[in-house]
Amino acid sequence: FISWYGSSGKNPVVKLTVKLLHTYQEINEKYYAKHKNHSNDGYDDENGDYIIRQGDLINDRYEVANRPGGKSPLLGKGSFGQVVYAIDRKSQPPAEVALKIIKNHRHWHEQAKSEIELLRKFTRMPHAAGAEGGGDWVDYSNVVRLLDDFVFRNHCCLVFELLPFTLYDLLKYSRFKGVSLTLVRKFAHNLIRTLDCLRDPSVDVIHCDLKPENVMLVKYNEHRVKVIDFGSSCSSRKQPFTYIQSRFYRAPEVLLCLPYGHAIDMWSLGCILVEMHMGQPLFNGKNELQQMIKICDVLGLPPSHMIAGAGHKSKVRSIFHEDPAGGGKYRVLVDDKHLHMLPSKDFGRLIRKPMPSQHSAEEARMYDNFEDLLTRMLDFDPKLRITPSDALQHPFFGRREQDGMHVSPR
Repeated sequence: FISWYGSSGKNPVVKLTVKLLHTYQEINEKYYAKHKNHSNDGYDDENGDYIIRQGDLINDRYEVANRPGGKSPLLGKGSFGQVVYAIDRKSQPPAEVALKIIKNHRHWHEQAKSEIELLRKFTRMPHAAGAEGGGDWVDYSNVVRLLDDFVFRNHCCLVFELLPFTLYDLLKYSRFKGVSLTLVRKFAHNLIRTLDCLRDPSVDVIHCDLKPENVMLVKYNEHRVKVIDFGSSCSSRKQPFTYIQSRFYRAPEVLLCLPYGHAIDMWSLGCILVEMHMGQPLFNGKNELQQMIKICDVLGLPPSHMIAGAGHKSKVRSIFHEDPAGGGKYRVLVDDKHLHMLPSKDFGRLIRKPMPSQHSAEEARMYDNFEDLLTRMLDFDPKLRITPSDALQHPFFGRREQDGMHVSPR
């Protein structure tokens, strides 16, 4: 019998075991250090991201630098890779840019190539007829401008105009209390025009991932915004993805695995506008099932034909059951309990900020128009959902916005 207690420090078996463990640990660390340090000749980390170093000169032109007021060059990071602050040393004068460095991975490289092709198409579009001074299509349509693209050390790189911060940053700045309805109206006008331009048959782009993080202000002291991140975009004729849109902004036809089109972006925008005013997501489900329940709790049930036609891959179709009373109607079954009183929440109250005193006649009218527009933007049926061209003519905007922008002629 060998005692493992008390005299373990002198026990040869214990000493040998500990020594072996230390040896294996050392071998393991050396193995991974060797492979980690030499990934892509030492330029990449273990995740395939380019290792960012301040002062790096990318493609003999873009100098990586700490962002203004920050301690690192990093502007953003995601599954695709990283976005860093850089100075274009070949422009006169040197210009600030946002440099998107894609992961060194085939999937992300291919997706980046698709995004580049789309963004190049935007820059080649003829000048917008309705823009003041014959402005170009990119600015008129409020989409981010691609300045350059290249491959550097096996990383696909995209260079964009530098934009200060996202609508989500603005929400954080407001401590998630939201912004004024007047400001929301200006954002709405900008973004509906974007959808109107993307819907044009000569463009035909569905963004597929509209959310506050993908909308950026053009300047700190202006209300103009631009849409970014077209990495998940597709056309109405070719839709390679079925799992699209961030959950809080996912349209019901996507949740039900039904055919989708441009109308999914209008749904997302409706959700964004409420969130920007109220400070919190309108539908914040923790999973797809809960997401659909949250939607039904505010808007009622989807039309029967949408439920009946739900795709077999839909994770939410299981909560809908035919009403025993017949008539082609459905009920929602959750945890073996039928939810009869749907919707249970007052949509009008959800989109109005509580005020210490009663709203003025002008505020009340603006809220009524806001509610009407949102109701049309959030119509379950994508065929009945308001189109961008009709939305631009909605009374919510009253006379043309006094911001130097024109309503699209379509």
